[in-house]
Amino acid sequence: MTITTDATLGSLGNATTQPLARVSYQAAWYDGIGRPVATANYGTNGNQALTPSVVVPTPSDTVLVTTTAYNQRGEAYQTTDPAGKTSHAEFDDAGRQITQIQNYVDGVANVGTQADADSRLSDDAQPLTAEKLGLESTFRDRGRPRKRE
Repeated sequence: MTITTDATLGSLGNATTQPLARVSYQAAWYDGIGRPVATANYGTNGNQALTPSVVVPTPSDTVLVTTTAYNQRGEAYQTTDPAGKTSHAEFDDAGRQITQIQNYVDGVANVGTQADADSRLSDDAQPLTAEKLGLESTFRDRGRPRKRE
């Protein structure tokens, strides 16, 4: 775990010295090969020094936790933000990200909801939108958009 104190104390060296400094705390957890798996933003931590923890804390209104999961190939394919919303990425065989699904639930787009909102990415990793391309919003034939008839 790594703890970062975000404060510009300079020569003050103390958050209680005038002029007062605002101290905030962040911590990060890594897997066995050094990849970040979680970060926690504690804010000011109730104006208390942060006590390190070896386990990722439970998210709350005062501890904002973001987690990252990796697939078998080591690609960061899933991120869950402090609000509990999950983003899911899909990659091609060359390891390039080809899809970003925001608010991931089960991978199936649900019409009328914001669940599983999926974006296909172009060769330059920019989102392709059906409206921009004049195509249907469904994707077929190896992930390529189908032209409107």
